Amino acid sequence: MPVRREVGGKRPTRNRQIEGRNAGHACAMDEEDGGVGFGRCARTAHLPDEEALARPKFDEPVGPDEIRLSCRCWSGDHSGCCEHEGKGGKMGHHDVSGRNCVPQRLPAIRLRHFLTVAEDLHMGRAALRLAMAQPPLSQSIGRLEKELGVKLFERANRRLTLTRAGSAFVEEARASIRHADSALHVARAAHDGEAGEIRIGFVSAAPYEHLPHLLSRLREKYPDIHPKLIEVSTNEQIAALSRSEIDIGFVHPPLGTDERLDVHDYPAEDLIAVLPDDRQTHGVTLADIARHGLIMFPAAQGPALHARIVDTFTKTGLDVRIVQEATRALTMLSLVSTGLGAALLPRSTQRLVFQGVRYAAIADASLPAWPLSVIAKRRPRPAIVDSVWKLLDGRPDVT
Repeated sequence: MPVRREVGGKRPTRNRQIEGRNAGHACAMDEEDGGVGFGRCARTAHLPDEEALARPKFDEPVGPDEIRLSCRCWSGDHSGCCEHEGKGGKMGHHDVSGRNCVPQRLPAIRLRHFLTVAEDLHMGRAALRLAMAQPPLSQSIGRLEKELGVKLFERANRRLTLTRAGSAFVEEARASIRHADSALHVARAAHDGEAGEIRIGFVSAAPYEHLPHLLSRLREKYPDIHPKLIEVSTNEQIAALSRSEIDIGFVHPPLGTDERLDVHDYPAEDLIAVLPDDRQTHGVTLADIARHGLIMFPAAQGPALHARIVDTFTKTGLDVRIVQEATRALTMLSLVSTGLGAALLPRSTQRLVFQGVRYAAIADASLPAWPLSVIAKRRPRPAIVDSVWKLLDGRPDVT
């Protein structure tokens, strides 16, 4: 009956076999340091004993000092390999002669030891670089070779050289360390609010000045934070915040909500008239705008501002017609360019060069200013929201 080897002074234990399965080869499985000695050999159906079953399984998370490697057969052609399988999937390979299994979990520190020795090809100098004594380093390399089932170094005349297996392993080990370091950096940055996705809702007036300013500062300060922009109305943003579907919103106050929010107000912008291009450059009056008819946002999108604009026309004795409603500034500009009517938009809209329209100051009346604010849920909230919030308007902190 095949015997499984236990290391570290433990007595050998015999595997039970499933009747009817091939048991024609020895299965030497190195279990040192929680190796791959648990599981089931796909060829012989050897079952682990109760002690092995009590060990951690492969489907448990990899520890902070471990790196999971892809299965490798160092013979190159996988000849004679049979798969070890556990609850978490394939555990490694070993050949039918009883060669040690290639583990899929290796301590990261052992890979770092190997890479340092591979660079110096001198155990003493490598130990100095690693700030450790030479005997523990030699033991670490020996244990790694034992886990892999291959010799990584040739030792002759007090000289070290890499074997072919060692040379092949160098780049794989470096890639694993780079990946582990990168994963650690990303995890810590995300925890500290310096990496990840930030979902930003915005109204159509935000992209002309304040939103681009925030995005520029965000790229400069936190290049690993990736904004996801969602254009929605003020009321839709308030609802999305309550459902945690966005993190920050550019909105038009007043908000009309009892939701506990942090609010950052920008200076309100003056409104300007947008008319079909008549090749003129002078300002216009409310009467000029009324003759064209207004293309305006729906009252539900901003009831307070909508009412104040209409009231300004009424107080001057003008009956202004709303010829079309539109929820987006670009839509309004497009409709104005067709001659359908005139629109009132914040001054920053002039940054857009739009064929078929002209922008004009309003000469004879003071229309209400166009307010813009940024909102977010109050603390506690994700650290990434606090990081972005501090960038608003270049201020060190906003509460």
